[in-house]
Amino acid sequence: MITLDLVKEWLKVDQDDYDELTDQLLQSSSSICADVLRLDRVDDLEPTPLNRIAILFTMAYLFEHREDADLDGLKKNLRALLEPERKAAF
Repeated sequence: MITLDLVKEWLKVDQDDYDELTDQLLQSSSSICADVLRLDRVDDLEPTPLNRIAILFTMAYLFEHREDADLDGLKKNLRALLEPERKAAF
């Protein structure tokens, strides 16, 4: 759904030094967004514009705050952002 090149452009990273970290953060970001959306699998993420923005937002947050991330605050923001696409409660 989101390529490494798009992530690097979004984060304004020019060199390849962060490719491995960026790939790991992309996987984590997708997983966090799938969790907030109450999906069973990351593969169930639809490639909607809102989901893409949520993943990129999460990526940027995790990249910038890789040493002091507030995951509870991040998930609250994602719940508000992704509310229109969230599945009903379990």
